[in-house]
Amino acid sequence: MLKIELPVDSDNCIETVAKRKYDSYTTEYFQNPSKELEGKIDLLYKFLVLAGDFRGLRKESEPYIIQGKSVKFVIYSDEGEAKYQLEVK
Repeated sequence: MLKIELPVDSDNCIETVAKRKYDSYTTEYFQNPSKELEGKIDLLYKFLVLAGDFRGLRKESEPYIIQGKSVKFVIYSDEGEAKYQLEVK
């Protein structure tokens, strides 16, 4: 299963991190195309377009970030849909 880890912190919210990762994968794809990168780009695109409620995602992660915990969103595909899981350490 394809998964993308997006670590967030007080300076970088989930929307910003996802857009930067999308841009990074897109740039890399044009330099060295691969099916794996194509899948990651597609997954992030679906997440960015369909997630919609980034304010809610920020609210979900913010309390942990304030506590100084390590927070990341793991984006994955489930039956063609972009899903996420919040991981806190």
